[in-house]
Amino acid sequence: LAIHEFGHVITIPLPELVTMVMGSGMQILLPLFLAGVFAFRERDPLGAALCLGWSATCMQDASVYIADASSQQLQLIGGLHDWAYTLDRLGAMHHAAGLARLVWTFGLLSLICAFTACGWGLVARPRRPQRMIGRAGSDSATALAARPAESAELGAFTSPATGSPERLSAGAGPDAGYFAGGGPPRSG
Repeated sequence: LAIHEFGHVITIPLPELVTMVMGSGMQILLPLFLAGVFAFRERDPLGAALCLGWSATCMQDASVYIADASSQQLQLIGGLHDWAYTLDRLGAMHHAAGLARLVWTFGLLSLICAFTACGWGLVARPRRPQRMIGRAGSDSATALAARPAESAELGAFTSPATGSPERLSAGAGPDAGYFAGGGPPRSG
């Protein structure tokens, strides 16, 4: 509702019919804009697909609103019925059902594309390389990078207290049995 009303408010300087249509228009265009940001700027196909799905559901909602233009049975919060006013001013009230069907069809096709892209985005999502613990150039990262064989050994870690590489020993600490392969400490 807030996005719908925002579409009316930001288009007040434009012609009245544009302002009336931009309630539904903003609901559809904002998620499409975000889908474009995710797809082209962020290179995130999954985010783009989710925004496309959001836009598709907004198209479905707008189609119901458009179809209601001739009967005006929907409960509105207040004011004019955007599509009844717009279609009446254009002398196109008899096209309400056809326009609603067209918007609904675009919504369905967009939703199918979104589901397909989500599936593709989940399957084809590139794996990101794992980062080393520590900041680049810090003593701990440099020390681990300088001794890759030692840092790759089981039990090697960087001590937060000293910042230097250390090793866990199987016989040290309260959970020594767990690290030695004996499982969790037993009670009693």
